Amino acid sequence: MSAGTAAIMAGTPKGIALRCIRCGSELAQNTFQVACSDCGSQWPVVNGIPRFYQPADDYYWGEISRQEARDLLADARNRSWENAIRSRFGYYNPLYQYYLDLQRAAWLPLLGLDSTAVALDIGCGYGAITHSLALSVKEVHAIEAIPERIEFTQERLLQEGISNVSLLQASATALPFFENSFDLIVANGILEWVGEWDLEGSPRAAQLRFLSTLLRLLKSNGALVIGIENRFGMPLLRGGMDHSGLPYTSLVPRWLATRMLQRAQGPHFRMTLNSKREYRTYTYTCRGYRKLLRQAGFNDVSVYWAHPGYNRPHRLIPIEAKPLVADCYRALEEDRPASRGSTWRRKAKRLLSAWLAPEFVLIAYKDSRRTTRVLNWLQECLGQQMDCRVDSNSGKNKVFVAAYTYPYRHKSILSFWGPKLGRVPAIAKANSRRISAGPGSVELESKNLAKIRSALRLHPEIRVGVPEPIGWLNEGTSSYVLESLAKGVRFSSVINHPDYTHDLTRVEKDFTQAVSLIVELSRVLQEIPDIPAISPSWYQLANELTEDEEWAERVRRLRYFSDWGPDGKTSWVQHGDFWPEHLFLDQETGRAEIIDWDDLAAGLPPLYDVFSFLLYSRLLNASTECASNIMSHERLQAAFSEAFLQDGPLAQLFGKLLTGACEQVQLDPKRIPSLLTEFLLIRAHRYAYYDQPIDSQLHLNLLRAYVDHFSL
Repeated sequence: MSAGTAAIMAGTPKGIALRCIRCGSELAQNTFQVACSDCGSQWPVVNGIPRFYQPADDYYWGEISRQEARDLLADARNRSWENAIRSRFGYYNPLYQYYLDLQRAAWLPLLGLDSTAVALDIGCGYGAITHSLALSVKEVHAIEAIPERIEFTQERLLQEGISNVSLLQASATALPFFENSFDLIVANGILEWVGEWDLEGSPRAAQLRFLSTLLRLLKSNGALVIGIENRFGMPLLRGGMDHSGLPYTSLVPRWLATRMLQRAQGPHFRMTLNSKREYRTYTYTCRGYRKLLRQAGFNDVSVYWAHPGYNRPHRLIPIEAKPLVADCYRALEEDRPASRGSTWRRKAKRLLSAWLAPEFVLIAYKDSRRTTRVLNWLQECLGQQMDCRVDSNSGKNKVFVAAYTYPYRHKSILSFWGPKLGRVPAIAKANSRRISAGPGSVELESKNLAKIRSALRLHPEIRVGVPEPIGWLNEGTSSYVLESLAKGVRFSSVINHPDYTHDLTRVEKDFTQAVSLIVELSRVLQEIPDIPAISPSWYQLANELTEDEEWAERVRRLRYFSDWGPDGKTSWVQHGDFWPEHLFLDQETGRAEIIDWDDLAAGLPPLYDVFSFLLYSRLLNASTECASNIMSHERLQAAFSEAFLQDGPLAQLFGKLLTGACEQVQLDPKRIPSLLTEFLLIRAHRYAYYDQPIDSQLHLNLLRAYVDHFSL
């Protein structure tokens, strides 16, 4: 046994006793085996992992082939688990995010778990959800049937220094735990396969047995999280692949799906199916899942539209909360190029988008009266804000919560709506995992808001405001802050309207107002003391830029700062990540509010926020706007080319806006090329810091294109 494995065993949590899967007695464990003194059953402990389930040599289940899984494990052991993944899967490969992104557990803030929570992850795979849970709760138990997958998770946890996880190789249908053991159970991508693992009776009966077992394992206050597909999801309606390995089998009666499967030739694309080739991978509709879970004994079931999917749940929208569903659909429309579809068609899509969603996240509670300190705090704060009692579980007073986040980020945003209360004028921001007090920390953002509001009180003439902090809570490894909802219309909604760019007079008016407001607030930000500066490394040229010394020297001559920092040049305190989505305008009063202040930093070049706002506005002319199939990075490159490398209407508008901003702060407009160069370099470093290498490379490419263009 290796020293690393011994270290994992030494750190294995001991709070949960193991139960014999044959007679139900408590098991004893040592370095070599797990044994039952009552019935004499024994299971080996291999490399520190108890092996309750030892599949046949020809049995394998997984997203990649068994040989690929073995190669990945060997590579992880030879260098690092992260590098093993990065070297095999490109950034745009879905498995890259599947293995790496801790926001696969983005539903955590919805649960409000206390610091003493104990979690079970069924089918932990390559460990992303287990990893996230380990940073969020006191203790995690993770099971996986396939040895290559659980051993990769073991190596991952070992390299990360995580010691509050117990790993077991076991079957999802034979769990070696006692009743009332867990505060949280996660079954992500598991329920649909249970009918293949348990062949006794119908697949639905097998699923009910599985769910009933999980119900018994939960404590009275416990929650079950399930990630699963919608039986009638839009991709399946369009002929997408079902779990059977065939299209359309989820849409037809179950008996007909069996006939289709029996007539099909060739092996399944992910695993070995039952010998009779019966259709046993049952999925359901939103209503069907509620019925199934309630039949299994769960008292409170919530269904969330998971977008883009339950393995990437970056948007979690409660199906019943129609205004929150509509908000999500509008936000998704803004992420795409403006479309000219008929109004009724867009409304129909908005209405049906959640019900035909490809995938759901289900959250089921053992007790509908479940409460935690976090939930009590939210109810108290929201009740005070609304001047009434807010009950999260009963009838018309029920408050629905939607959660939003981004890949690889620490922060989640929660918004609230109730049938009786309507839209609650507050949002919560949460860090559900241990993080430092740096960027992405909601505590840091709350402190920044307080500083900005204090500075703004000295300038009543300023037409820009920021949200008001309402309350904060630390619970174990999690942090929550509550702040007022921004007033006005989100600027990104304004510019995303079809044909918006056809009226250049309106475009110029709107953007002139927006840039003026951004600069107004920037001037106030310079008065705030004790704002930490960006990392000194962000000023340095990236290694790939210094490979060509002649080209690197051209960059140095053009840029605003030096490789070592401001070096006597004026630097600014700035928002740090300003997008049109962060600006809200009140057309009646002409005032604005700006949100999301966790990236506030000193040491940035002047007009940094203005460059960010303009470049990420996606303000393309009509000819480019029609190309709805262009990827977002290609669209950004096209926008940059139009704005800074050509001499069309957009370049003229941006030049006018930037010149006006310079005049507003008494800055020489001749500095604009240097400031833009500095902006692109720092953005590339920022994206690299946030583990977004493709975005980092994109900004380096934009920098190269701009410097080459400027040198002509």
